[in-house]
Parts: sequence; structure tokens; C-alpha cells
Amino acid sequence: RRLKEALGAAKREEYDTANLCNLVKKFHFKGYIQKIEDRSITVTQLRRVLKYCSEVCHHWYELPKDEVANPSAGPALSMEVLNLYHIDSWLIWPATEAYRSSFIELMAEQAQPANWCVSHCWSQPHTSLVECISQHVQTRSLHRSSNFWIWAYAHRHHSALSEAPESGFCDALSLAEGRLLLLLQDVPDGAAAVQSTPFDRLWCMFEVLQCLAMGRDRAMTRTPLDLAVFSGNKANVMTYNMTEAEEAMDCRSPGSGSAEKALREKDFPVSVIAASLQQRLEVAEMSWDEDRARLLELMGVQGEASTSHSCRSVNTRLNGLFALMFLRKIFEEKDQADKEEPVD
Repeated sequence: RRLKEALGAAKREEYDTANLCNLVKKFHFKGYIQKIEDRSITVTQLRRVLKYCSEVCHHWYELPKDEVANPSAGPALSMEVLNLYHIDSWLIWPATEAYRSSFIELMAEQAQPANWCVSHCWSQPHTSLVECISQHVQTRSLHRSSNFWIWAYAHRHHSALSEAPESGFCDALSLAEGRLLLLLQDVPDGAAAVQSTPFDRLWCMFEVLQCLAMGRDRAMTRTPLDLAVFSGNKANVMTYNMTEAEEAMDCRSPGSGSAEKALREKDFPVSVIAASLQQRLEVAEMSWDEDRARLLELMGVQGEASTSHSCRSVNTRLNGLFALMFLRKIFEEKDQADKEEPVD
């Protein structure tokens, strides 16, 4: 509906026949999946979405914030810039309206329980997002049918029965035993700093905080949080622990698994570290400001965030988590710099 309104009368018929009819042919309703935590998506299904987008996105335009304006005035989209905001507007919303379903209910024949949850910025190019998840599957030697819970694909956007985003995520995270994959914003080659990262997004940090709390409640020695970023024309993954293959190496030869992990993560960009250690929830970004107070309250922030002791406490917890994750990387970079420093 909102897309049709934005397109205007002149484009409405063209949109109905070209886009909606094509969607019906490509994505058939498979049946409802009752629990939102069972509406996860596989890498194969994500690649199917990308394939469809690559075939049609050159007909799509950047939609204006002002729905009265003509979207054709905006630039045409390409796979290089296509993100989840675009896919949500041009694909997910119109495809799911008829049955008031989630998008995964147009792809999955049965329930797909969450193995991992994914936290990310919607502005990340979707091609990079899929590559990061694919690399994560490869790094951890997961089965190709492993399920990743992504809110945009799991949520029933048109349903009259509201599915609160925070409760849906927490249900999925619990099913996934607290495992969270945090996707960082792409890092261009040679970039000294990263802008607009998940560390600046309140929803992403809410999700990380739930992962931290769930790991604590389950008496886990380490928070089950993996990081992935697209940098240097490839996806790089940093895991919270050694992979099963690395643990096996370490059992045979103590220290070899840790060394293999360090080698695997050597290309993970250090430019993301600074952003991760500067948590300020009181100025974190949100698409809908009306959700801010409710989300901060769920995170344990009481009163005015800018002056709240509880807000500073949550910031400290998040900073501490990322500091521990990056500690080894920081020392490895320093050791490498010391080796390369010329001797007088």
C-alpha cells in the first residue's frame, strides 16, 4: 500500500502488473509457521532472494521519504547499493500483503528453527550481508541448511496481531541458545574509520545486550557473539571461541588451535575496534524515535538517558564485552607493528 501510494497514479498500474505479478510467480505462499522463532532463513534462500533482486532491481528506484513525491526522480537501484530498506519496500511488503504472512512463509515448506540470530544495520548492502553469513557458515563448518533468524524476513508486517520486535528476537535468541552473529558495516579498502556502524544503532546494541545476558544466565564462559564484516573484497569472521576444527588441533598440539584462529582472523579490520569501544546509548540512532524510551527501559536504563547512572553502567558493560573480544587482536597488531619497526 505505502509503495503504491509513493509511486503515484501514473505508475500504479505498471507497478501492479510488472512487480506484483512477477512476485506471485516467483514466491508462492507455502503455509503459516506459527512461532516467529521458527521463521529463520538459510543461506540458500538468501541467495534466491539475491538472484531475484539481481534480475529486477534495475527497475526499482530509491523511494523518497515524502510519499507524495515521484520515486522515479530518485536514482535507479543496483546490486551494489541494494539494502534491506529497498528489499523491504519493493519485495517483502508487497509479496506478503495478500496472505499477511512473513516472507519466509513464502519460501519455507516447514518450520525453520533458529540456529543463530543475526543483528545488522538495514543500510548494509544486502550482497555483503549474505556473503558474511555464508562465510560464517563456512568458518564454523555449519550445515548448509543452518537457519539464521533475521527480523525482516521473520516478521509478519501486515498482521493485525502485533509481533513485538523485541519479544520475537528474544524468543529466537533463546531457541538459538544465545548465539548471535553481529554484522558490521562494510569497511572500504584503506578506510581509517567506519561510519554508521551497528555500534551506533540502539536496536543492534539491545540485541547484543540480550546475548550478553543470555550467556550469563546459561553460565557460559564466553558470550556467544560472533562478528562478521565485509572488508578487502571478502567477508571476514571473528568467532568468540575456537571452531571445532581449531579445538581438535589444540587437543592434538596445545596452542596450535589458537594460532590457527589468529591466522584466520588476521584480515579482520582493526578500524572497527575504536567504534566498538565508544558506546553511548544515549545518542544511539533509531529509525523510529518513539521506540527509544521503551527500548532503553528494556535495556535497564532508568530516567533520562543522558544523565542516567544506569545508562553509563550499560555502556560500560557493552564496552567491556567488545574490549575482551578485540583484546587478542589488539596485541597481535601491536606485536606485528613492533616487528616491522626499523631498528636504529
